[in-house]
Amino acid sequence: MLNTNKGPESCKYFQTCSANLCPLDPMLKQKVWYADEDLYDEICRNRDYMDRQFIITQKKISRVRSKLEKQGKSVDGLFTYSMLNRDFVVSKGIQGIDPDPPDFVERKEGIKLYYDRKEKLWLKHHPEITFETKQRQSEWGKNLGKTVQKRLKRNGLGKMVSITGNNAQHCTGTSQKSKRIEEVKTI
Repeated sequence: MLNTNKGPESCKYFQTCSANLCPLDPMLKQKVWYADEDLYDEICRNRDYMDRQFIITQKKISRVRSKLEKQGKSVDGLFTYSMLNRDFVVSKGIQGIDPDPPDFVERKEGIKLYYDRKEKLWLKHHPEITFETKQRQSEWGKNLGKTVQKRLKRNGLGKMVSITGNNAQHCTGTSQKSKRIEEVKTI
């Protein structure tokens, strides 16, 4: 059940939460989120709001960030509400807007204009995923499973292997055929 009271104070996590982007905050659309902040404390934890697009996108970016940190890389920059409140592909090259404007931007109006332009450029380079794209991706996944099954049958492994999602599972066979199964698993 969603809490209908206005303001972050009405949230059950208010005392322990440190999320910059709170779904209950009336100023939400003016707030920003820094991807390099603590992974878990800076994203809303209230399950009543987990279906909000900006929270879903924050979690996608955090997952990419944690994978990149293992490689010694990072996700930098700030993300505005309008940048996060969209369904787009989050890949390992994702970066936000540079939080430090150049020295030649001095006045407050100039800084706001600078960030508005950067945000528009960022939005242009990160288009939303359309319904048609989602359908194509779904079909691609189905076709990929069929392609793997055809390859297995062609290599004489069709009776030994069953496909479940992206996993190939060994059913029966000799040790030589098992080695070929291991090769299939690594595809």
